[in-house]
Amino acid sequence: MPETIRAFTRMDQVQAPIIPIIGRMIRQTPGTISLGQGVVHYGPPPQVADAVRAALSRVSTHEYNDGAGIPALVQRIAKKLAAENQIDVSRGSRIMVTAGANMAFMHAVMATTAPGDEVILPTPFYFNHEMAIDMAGCRAVRVPTDDNYQLRVDAIANAVTSRTRALPSRSTGDGWTAGDTPAARAHAGRVRSGVRRSRAVQPQPGVSHLGRAGPRDGRLPVTHPR
Repeated sequence: MPETIRAFTRMDQVQAPIIPIIGRMIRQTPGTISLGQGVVHYGPPPQVADAVRAALSRVSTHEYNDGAGIPALVQRIAKKLAAENQIDVSRGSRIMVTAGANMAFMHAVMATTAPGDEVILPTPFYFNHEMAIDMAGCRAVRVPTDDNYQLRVDAIANAVTSRTRALPSRSTGDGWTAGDTPAARAHAGRVRSGVRRSRAVQPQPGVSHLGRAGPRDGRLPVTHPR
C-alpha cells in the first residue's frame, strides 16, 4: 500500500475556528443551550425574499460583475454613509463590497501587510482576526484592554515596533475617547483597520475613526453598512 506523504502548509499554524468545535459538542449533548453566538431564530423580512427572487430572474445577476460590488449597491452604501455617518467617500476613498466582514478583514490584512509584519490585537478579540493575520504570514501581537474592555493607549504604544502595520478596532463598541485620540494616533502604526457595525453604540462619547478615514492618512476602515 503506497505511503501518503503529508505536506505541511501555512494552515497548519492557524488556529481551527472554535465555532464548529463548539457546535459539534452541542450536537453531542442534547438539550444544550448555546449562548455563544447571536444567531437569530427568524428569517429575513418578506420583501427581502421577494427582492432575491426578482434578482434571480435577471440575466445580469448570473454574470460577472464589478469586483468592488454591484454599482447600484455601492451607490446606495455611499448615500447611507453620507446621510447617517457623515462620511464623504468621494474624497479619494472607495467602497468595496465583500461577502461578510471576515472577507473584508482578510482583504484589509493582505492589502496592508507583508509576511513577517505585526498586527496589534486588543484583547479580547474576534478569533477570525487572528486567523486572518496568521494566514497572511504575519504575527498577531496581543495587548490588554482596561477593566471596561476599552483601548489602553499605553499598552498599544508599548506594543508598537518597526514591523507594526495595523491596529484593528473590534465590533464591541470601543472607540477612541476625545482625550485619547491624539496620543493613540501617534502610536497606532501605519494602518488602523476597523471591522465594526456602523451603528454600534459606544458606552461613552467617543471619536470613531470611520468619520476621518481616508487614503491621505493610510487608514482603511471596514464596516457593516447598517
